Amino acid sequence: MSQFPSVKWIIHAFEPNPVFKKKLIETKEKISAEKAEIFLNFETAAWIKNGSMDLYFDGSTNSEGTSLFKNHPAVKKDGALTVKTVDIAELIDNYTEKDFVVVKIDIEGAEYDVLLHLISKNVFPKIDVVIIEFHKYMNKFKTSEDVFVQLFKLYNTN
Repeated sequence: MSQFPSVKWIIHAFEPNPVFKKKLIETKEKISAEKAEIFLNFETAAWIKNGSMDLYFDGSTNSEGTSLFKNHPAVKKDGALTVKTVDIAELIDNYTEKDFVVVKIDIEGAEYDVLLHLISKNVFPKIDVVIIEFHKYMNKFKTSEDVFVQLFKLYNTN
């Protein structure tokens, strides 16, 4: 935000893990209303469709590690919490190509499905910056290069 001091940000934060609710509220309170309008979506995951899914926890005392995928190597298979899911492409589609849209994705393996969804729904042209944390253990492709080849092919057919 400091790189763009004259811009008023609109931030949509999705956090399915209830452990982080207090931290997100504290962070929001540190940002002045003149700099950003912040929408916090608790017990809600950015996903490829509207609905709900189970959120699986890692079983640690603070349960910071979570995933929407039961086959994630770090999560326990029991004790899931059902959370709301939001079609992130629908949200982004509300913006225009004139808006400066930044998307940060750290969604514990769901990033592959979400990226392909954003391209297939043709909202990628509205995104100016994408920051992604890839989780190789959840990769549905053989190599990271395969991800980008598939994304490039899909993007060029839309």
